[in-house]
Amino acid sequence: KYLVSVNHSNFWNELFKYFGNTALELYKALSKKDFILFKSIINKSRLSKPEKIFWNELITIKGNKEAIAHIKQSGRLKNKLSKVTSCFEKINSLFGDSVQIDLSLTSDVDYYTGIYFEAITPYLGRNLGSGGRYDQLISF
Repeated sequence: KYLVSVNHSNFWNELFKYFGNTALELYKALSKKDFILFKSIINKSRLSKPEKIFWNELITIKGNKEAIAHIKQSGRLKNKLSKVTSCFEKINSLFGDSVQIDLSLTSDVDYYTGIYFEAITPYLGRNLGSGGRYDQLISF
């Protein structure tokens, strides 16, 4: 038994544009799996109450329909994330429950240019592998 968790680099890039340095700090905390730091950053930030709710829910939502619904309810952000939502809807229709959208999944968003993933199994307690799309690996 295994599970493939996916996210999209544009999801995080749009959050960086919209929330600025706060999103970058939250991203770094998630990259370290430091949920205490993550919550502390949210509590100390100047985010509005709905924005704090958005970020707190972000780390708890795993699953295709739940993740897509969360993005669609993200107010002004939902228009900027329409391509990401469309991509996630296609993944859901192709793979169903064997691929899980995980909005808290972080990876090197400067490296990946689209979908990135982790394959995991509860039997090993660690990742089986990871990867993603990187269109601009070599650029001049």
